[in-house]
Amino acid sequence: MRQDMQRRAALIQKRLPEVAQETIRRADMYLRGEHILPGTGAKPLFVGNPVDWTDNKVGDKEYLWQLNRMTHWQPLLAAYALTREEKYAKKVLDELAHWVKTVPAPQVPRDIHEMDALFSGPHPWRILEVGIRAYKTFPLLMDFLADDPLFSAELQGVYRNSLLEHARLLEEVSPLLWPNADHNHFLMEMLGLLSAALLFPQEQDAPRWKETAIHQLERCSAAQLTEGGGQIEGCPMYHNGCMFWFGHSLLLAARYGFSFSKEYVERYRRALDYSVFALRPNGEIISWGDSKAQNNAPLAGAYGYGVFRDMRWFHAVARYSKKEDVLREISDHLWRLPDLETLLEQLEQPAVPVDLPCLNWQKTLKQVFLRSGWDKDDVSVMFACRTPIQNLHAHIDPMGFDLSALGKPLLVDPGIVTYQDNELRYQLKSPAYHNTLTVNRRDHFAYQGSFAYGAQKYGEIYDAAENDRLRYAAAVHIEYAPVVHRRALALVDGAFVVVLDRLEGLKPEDSVQIYYHFNSVQVQAVDGGWRSADEGANIAVYPTSGLRGTLLEGIVGERVDVWHASTRLELEDAAGEETRAFAAVLCPFRGKCPVVEGLFFDGKDCTFSLDDKAYHLRWDSHGVHIIEE
Repeated sequence: MRQDMQRRAALIQKRLPEVAQETIRRADMYLRGEHILPGTGAKPLFVGNPVDWTDNKVGDKEYLWQLNRMTHWQPLLAAYALTREEKYAKKVLDELAHWVKTVPAPQVPRDIHEMDALFSGPHPWRILEVGIRAYKTFPLLMDFLADDPLFSAELQGVYRNSLLEHARLLEEVSPLLWPNADHNHFLMEMLGLLSAALLFPQEQDAPRWKETAIHQLERCSAAQLTEGGGQIEGCPMYHNGCMFWFGHSLLLAARYGFSFSKEYVERYRRALDYSVFALRPNGEIISWGDSKAQNNAPLAGAYGYGVFRDMRWFHAVARYSKKEDVLREISDHLWRLPDLETLLEQLEQPAVPVDLPCLNWQKTLKQVFLRSGWDKDDVSVMFACRTPIQNLHAHIDPMGFDLSALGKPLLVDPGIVTYQDNELRYQLKSPAYHNTLTVNRRDHFAYQGSFAYGAQKYGEIYDAAENDRLRYAAAVHIEYAPVVHRRALALVDGAFVVVLDRLEGLKPEDSVQIYYHFNSVQVQAVDGGWRSADEGANIAVYPTSGLRGTLLEGIVGERVDVWHASTRLELEDAAGEETRAFAAVLCPFRGKCPVVEGLFFDGKDCTFSLDDKAYHLRWDSHGVHIIEE
C-alpha cells in the first residue's frame, strides 16, 4: 500500500476513531453483498455475491446506475488501509475482474440519436457512469494498491485496458451528447477523461485526452458557473457536487503539475460563496429542486480548503452543524484531500463569524437569498423565479420560496424522494407542494415525465434591495398568460416576512390558489390564520381575508426513498376581479403565537398590526419600503 494512504489511515485511526469504525461497518456490509441504493427503501438489499451487475432488482434505473458506479469500493479500500485485512482489498479486486468479464462495453452507433439513446440508457455503460468510474472509483485502485502484491500484474493489465476503454468512450461520445457543456454530467465525464489520461500518461492517446479534457472542463466552467457564483442548474445539492468536481480537477492540476486558466480558478472561488448562501441555519442545504435536505455543504468547504488552503468556507458551513454530521459528509474525501492533518485541526477550532452579505441576488439563476443575519436563530429565505428552467432537476415552482428561522426549516421546498417517473415524483415537482401560487389549479407548465417538461414562458426576478428595516425581492412571470403575476417577499425588521401577490388579466371566473408548505404535521387554525404547533420553533401564516383555507397532507424529502410527513395550506380565491391582490404575514416564533390583525393590501399599500404594532409597507416602482407613519 502506498505510504500516503498508510499515513492517512493512521491519522484517521488516531484522530477520528468513529469515522474509522463507521467505514469498517460499511465495508463489512459490502462484503456481505448488501447495498443501500435507490429503490431499496433506504435498507440494505442483497445484490449478489458476486454482484449481479445487470439485474435491476428493484425496477429503478438509478439502482442499476449507482450500483455500477462502484462507489462502495471507497470504504472497502479504506477499510483495508485501516485494518490491513486483505479480505477488503480482495473483494474489490474480485469485483473488478468479474465486472470486466461480465459487462462488456457496447459498440458506439454512428447515428447521434441512437448514440444518445444507448449511452443514456438503463445499463452499466451509461456515459455518466463511465465518467464516474473513471474519475472516482477506478483511480482508487492505484491510490491504495499500486504497489500491493494483491494487485497482480495480470489484473493490473485488465484494469488498464478497461480504463483506457472508458477514456475512448468518453472522448468519442460525451462531447456529442453535451455540445453546450452546460450540465454536471459532462463535467464528471470530462473529469473521468482527465483522470484516465493522468493515470496512464505513457499511452499514445493520453496527451490528446488530457488536452481535450482540460479544454472541455474550461468550457464546463464558463457554461456552468455564473458571474454570481451559482452553478447554472440552481440546485444546491448539485452545486455542492460541482464544488467537489471542479475542486477535484484543481487538485489534480496541483498534483500532476499543470494548470487551468485564471478565470477557471476565480469562478470556482466565487462559487464556494454560493454554497454558504444556500445553507439553512440548521446546517442543511436548502432542498431546492432535486436537492436533499442534507448537509453536503461541508464538501464545498473541504475542497475550498484543499484548493486555496483557505478555511473560511469550511468554517462557515461547519458553524451550523454538529461535528459528526460534518465528518459523515466528508469522510470518504479524507482519503483525497491534501494536508489532512491541518484540516482536522481546523475542525476542532471554534466557529467564526460569516463574512458575507445578508442579501445575495443570483441574477442569472433568478434566485435571491435574504437573511436577517448569520446566527443559527436568524431568518433565512430563498426566493426564486427560474422560468424557463435550465435543467430538468428543477421543479414547477416559479416564485416559490423556502423559509427557515429559529434554527428550523418552517415553510419548505419538498426536495426529492425519488427519480422514478411515478405519481410521487410528479407530486413533489408540482406547484401544490411548493410555497407558490397557481391559477385554476393549473401547473405553470406541463409535467411530461421525471425529466421532461412542456414549453415555458418568461419569468424574472427584477428587483432586490435592502434598507434600514427590510430586505426584499420582487419577481414577475407570465406562465398563465395573459395573466401577469407579480410577487414580492420582504423580510421586515429581521423578524418576519411579508408576501405580496398582484395578478392582472384574470377572468372573473378564474380561481387562485396560494400554497404554504409547513414542515409540520401539527398545523391548526388561529384567529385570522394558521400556525404550526410543534415543540420549539413554529410559524404562523396570516393571509388577507376572504380566502378559503384547506389543510392538505404533504411530505418532505430527506434523501432518496426517505421522507417525513408535512402539512400544506391551500388558500383559494374562487372568483373575483380581473386584477387581484393578496398578502400574507409569516411570523416565526417560539412560545406565544404572534397576532396579526387588520391585514389589508390593495396591490400597492399593505397595512396591518403585529402584536399591536402598526406596519405600512408600500410596493411601487421604487421597490418595497416601509412608510413611517
